[in-house]
Amino acid sequence: MKLPTKVQCIIYKEVNRKHEFLILKRLDSKGGFWQPITGSVEESDKDIESASFREIFEEIKVKKSDILKKHSNIHSFQFKNDKNTTITEYVFAFEVKSNVKINIDSNIYPEHSEYEWALFEKAINTIEWENNKIALSKVNDMLTKNKKMDHNRIKELEENYDFGTYPKRDITIVSGKAALLYDEKGNEYIDCTSGVGVANIGHCHPKLAKTLEEQSKKLITCYSIFHNDKRAELLQKIVQIAPSPIAKAFLCNSGTESVEAAIKFARSTTGKQTIIALNQCFHGKTIGSLALTHNKKYQAPFAPIMPAVIHIPKNDIEKLKEAIQENKIKQDDQNHNIAAVIIELIQGERGVRPLDKEYVTKLRQITKENNILLIIDEVQTGFGRTGKMFATNHYNVEPDIICTAKAIAGGVPMGATLTTKEITAPTKSHTSTFGGNALACAAALTTIEILEDNNSELINNSKEIGNYIIKQINDLNLPKVREVRGMGLMIGIGLKVRAGEYVHKLMTEHKILALLAGPLTIRLLPPLCITKEQADQVITTLKEVLN
Repeated sequence: MKLPTKVQCIIYKEVNRKHEFLILKRLDSKGGFWQPITGSVEESDKDIESASFREIFEEIKVKKSDILKKHSNIHSFQFKNDKNTTITEYVFAFEVKSNVKINIDSNIYPEHSEYEWALFEKAINTIEWENNKIALSKVNDMLTKNKKMDHNRIKELEENYDFGTYPKRDITIVSGKAALLYDEKGNEYIDCTSGVGVANIGHCHPKLAKTLEEQSKKLITCYSIFHNDKRAELLQKIVQIAPSPIAKAFLCNSGTESVEAAIKFARSTTGKQTIIALNQCFHGKTIGSLALTHNKKYQAPFAPIMPAVIHIPKNDIEKLKEAIQENKIKQDDQNHNIAAVIIELIQGERGVRPLDKEYVTKLRQITKENNILLIIDEVQTGFGRTGKMFATNHYNVEPDIICTAKAIAGGVPMGATLTTKEITAPTKSHTSTFGGNALACAAALTTIEILEDNNSELINNSKEIGNYIIKQINDLNLPKVREVRGMGLMIGIGLKVRAGEYVHKLMTEHKILALLAGPLTIRLLPPLCITKEQADQVITTLKEVLN
């Protein structure tokens, strides 16, 4: 063996799911500093690994039988000693039993005066030499990277560091495929949430995964002051698939951002301020979109919110007419001050409630007659969710603005505000740093391509399986069910009792993940690739749970 050579042995144990590292204090006569076990390779040692075991036994009297795991080839470095000789030091790590006994007093030639088990943060701040710090850091990085956290540890970290605005369900999801999700133990769940309507094409679609991999190697971000190939392709494609007369698109990062943009564009185009929204609607939670969202519970903590918003009952055309007339009387401007009406064709968050088609037709007629823009919020309903590419396609109306997001890029954050050519805004008046980034655009293009594959197989499946689920549950005449509503795979099961208990049972007892839509509605938003067999399992389970 080539000498001189040294070994550094970093000893650790696991206590309460945390790693504790052994550090030792050299005798004052030997410097009095703290360090891991170190020692020279001797000529009698078979190899450096044998030398490490010998040093461990000599310095702390720990035997091989007390060692649970050995890590080799972690790190090596060179330094010069007092005699200007270059020395190579190799770093090993050893996990020992949690109850291991440390003995530093029986060494024939004592080297240390005391020892301590310390968490990484304390250990790294206690040891003195930089090379020891580097070695310890590399071992800690290895352990952190390789450690598979259990649910309790994941939960602990999220509870300690998450801001806390989301109520958590007591499971940990770590992977997914198609319409299935898996927890950290490998338990399989049928996903009827899709990340709240995001994973329309299914989880981890291989075509989308390949796109993300390839695009990430080419270009991830590109600010919109520069032209970009993927953005150009997406803008053209999204206008092509959008309902008539959509002609332009503003790309952003989320549904609430798309609504914020719609508010601005409506006001800038018309020169008016007031926006009419429907009772029980949901349009987002940023200050502008929150003003449109008809939920005082969400609004109250952040008051005052954006003014000039009127809420009216849904499916009541007379209330729309009254709101317009009252506003005309109040305004000096002969064209009154209403810029737009915003609607969800299916109110998802408050029970999955489709608007009446006749009402929507008349609403569009009245808004046109009064020079009021129509904004349709398709954040949740877009991209095949309802059995057509957009819910607007079911209603045969022509909106001025469409808000989209959620499923547009298969799970990559993205939103888009789609407009007719008449909608305008001043240059630089509304921008988005990440909006239209190359990675998201590539993901959206692939997502749309998947939705259009095989004559829109996924969208047709949404229609067929959705109709099947609705009919089957209705036919069961379950005692706790009041009615089943929806379009495609956007389904609300309205109950006569509070729904939270049953959503919990579906998850904990039957491995089916569902959502709430208000206190009395179970909401099903499975990926559009859900199979009939999986749908049957959901139906059978609902029969058992709600009977």
